[in-house]
Amino acid sequence: MNLSPETRETKIRAFLENGTSSGKAVVPLLLNCLNTLEEPISQSVDYLDSDACFTSMKIDPYWPKWNSPWWHMTLLYEMGLANRIPYKALELLQQALDGYLHFFPATEEEIPEGRDPIADILCQCALGTAHRILLANDVQIDQKHPWIREWFVRYQLADGGYNCDEAAYAKPNGKSSMISTIHIMESLLAHSHDLSESEIAALDRSAEYVLQRKLFRSLTTPDRIIDPDWAKLTFPRFYEIDILRSLQCILRWSLLRNKPLQFSAIEEVCDIVHSKYGSDLQLRIEREFFSSTDTRIRNADGSWQTKQPISVFPLLSLVGKIDQPSPFLTHSAANMWQDLEKLINLKLLEF
Repeated sequence: MNLSPETRETKIRAFLENGTSSGKAVVPLLLNCLNTLEEPISQSVDYLDSDACFTSMKIDPYWPKWNSPWWHMTLLYEMGLANRIPYKALELLQQALDGYLHFFPATEEEIPEGRDPIADILCQCALGTAHRILLANDVQIDQKHPWIREWFVRYQLADGGYNCDEAAYAKPNGKSSMISTIHIMESLLAHSHDLSESEIAALDRSAEYVLQRKLFRSLTTPDRIIDPDWAKLTFPRFYEIDILRSLQCILRWSLLRNKPLQFSAIEEVCDIVHSKYGSDLQLRIEREFFSSTDTRIRNADGSWQTKQPISVFPLLSLVGKIDQPSPFLTHSAANMWQDLEKLINLKLLEF
């Protein structure tokens, strides 16, 4: 898009004013929110340090959604409270990771006999999430779980992205998923200080995949949004994405790699995020994805029941409530606008 200098200046000024204003406003709001939530935060921390948690982790750390140790840890991580996760829970998470298959089977025939095709296999989003939780707690990933980083290069598809659907790996030209790709990019970006050449190449190819689709549009039919829900901000995100999460990821890539970024590739999502600020300079939760799902529950005899009602824990109910202002989303966006300003100052944003 050829923007006039006036239009370009007006847009950029509005974006950066939001970043500056919301950034100043959100710090006390975020601290106040965390203080208000201390009781449910402590409840989750206490649960993660309890015998009930240890029993659940040994049976299955992940299921049931959204009320198992996995989701308590993930929510604390997303709230910036990864350091509140008890050491014992982190140890058990690492043991659980080592118990999963260390490869991603493309067909049922590749699954070893006696292994559960759901409970024993990590998808890209699950692995990326667990990896970042451990990394945020200074776990030495390379020493203790060297297979994880190998995964990030090994399972990149021909189009540059990744997919949690094994069917994509069972055919020569399997298509990637934006959700899976953003998750793996976030994990690669978390290793910004020591990426290998193969990881850098994988990261750059993933960024190209995302940018070709302008973060949320179909490549073959650009008028179509891949998933309209992505335009609705959500928190916590868990394995979901929204345009703010994807935009923040791609800006971090551009800064890390010192790569020019075409404004036309991000303009639409910048406009949408910018339009969502209320008069209080906060962003609101527009989608509560977890309430419309079901889960698996393990019976006493070890068998699993599918399509069971989900349950949630107090902290998730409180921070994920739809239509409420979210200091967490507002803080994320403030950081994103700051990254955009850095790109402009470095002359990496191209029009």
